Amino acid sequence: FVSTSSVKCTSPSFQFPGSVSITISFDGSEYYSCFNCTVRVLPDHTIESVQTGSNKITIYGQNFPRDLNCGFAKHNDNSLTPELLPQVSASFISESETVCVIPAAFHDPIDV
Repeated sequence: FVSTSSVKCTSPSFQFPGSVSITISFDGSEYYSCFNCTVRVLPDHTIESVQTGSNKITIYGQNFPRDLNCGFAKHNDNSLTPELLPQVSASFISESETVCVIPAAFHDPIDV
């Protein structure tokens, strides 16, 4: 549940890209069909390489959607658990290339 007009959930894997109908249950016993909504199923995207620059990374691969985000993590010397940084929107170049600006506050080595 996100809001009175939005829900977010994890779906099962789909064999083919396309649109599918959905049914929603809030309690596991009553189910509601959503006649005017569909889920957009995208093909799996693949990352083939990452090129780093001074303030950005360029990601090359296949099947990138237009609404992709990049997540970054910073490793602290005293901890085995990385610090997850806020996600940033990616700049869609094509289905095989996208660019993310590295958050300015973090110039130390980061994991992508």
